[in-house]
Parts: sequence; structure tokens; C-alpha cells
Amino acid sequence: ALRLDDLRAGRKKYLYLAKDGSWRSGATWRDARIIVENGATELSVHYVEAKKSWMLVQNEPVFPAARIVARFAARLQGPWSAPQVIFDMPEMQTTDPQRAADTFCYAVKAHRGIGEPEKQLVITYACNAFAFDKLVENMSIYRPRVVTCSLPDLVCRAL
Repeated sequence: ALRLDDLRAGRKKYLYLAKDGSWRSGATWRDARIIVENGATELSVHYVEAKKSWMLVQNEPVFPAARIVARFAARLQGPWSAPQVIFDMPEMQTTDPQRAADTFCYAVKAHRGIGEPEKQLVITYACNAFAFDKLVENMSIYRPRVVTCSLPDLVCRAL
């Protein structure tokens, strides 16, 4: 973990995982190892005791995303499993006649500190629209969505 003073010190305090698997000081991004292929710009990672595994939660790696996926790894450095679909975002299902084509969902994150962490996983995501006028007219579009998943089986449902 970095302290505030470490952040002020700049790159010399950072450690990164290099392509060769070694930890190095500094911030040489071209030499950094990619840990998760096809990740998302917003995601969460935490250890799930019930699964004895690290778990990464994100939207599927396409745009627009229609599903929430989880990946698992024995170590933070990976290797990470292929994405496993755990929830279909109802706002994005093309079979729903109510679905608006200009809606998109993103910002999927799991929240370890909410609920019963050994029995339940709480996930949130946000939806938005390409048309700003639509957001102003319909305030229900841009608000957090909440999903709960039982552990360890990851059966998920919207709240």
C-alpha cells in the first residue's frame, strides 16, 4: 500500500509487475505485464473466502455490454479465468421491447463491505443514454442498479 507521502514522492516509490514476472520500482508502463486480458476500465477485485479464490467483477468486455461477468484466480497476478457470465443486465436485453437502443450500461463493481461478505456479494452498475435530453426527462435512467449474488454459487438477482 502507498502512503500519501509515497504518492508525493512520485514514480520512485511505485512497484509494478514486469513482463518477465519480477516486481520493479518505478513506472515503466511499456514493460508492465498485462494481468487481465480484455478487462474493463472500471472493475473490482477481492478475495472470496467461500470460493478460496480472487474474484474480478466487470461488465463483459464489449460495448455496449449486456452482461456482468466474473473471473477467478488463485493469485492476484493470475492467470485469470475466462469471463463467466453471472448476470444479464435487463436494460440491455435485445429481447425486451422496452429496451431503448441509445441506452448503455457500465461501471460494474462488487462491494465487499455491504451485506454479509461470506454469504452474499453486492454488485452495482450504472446505465446512461447517449441523448442528454433523455436523461433530463427521465431521471430513472442514470441511477445505480443493485444486484445481489449468493456465495459461493453466484446466483444473482436484481434488487
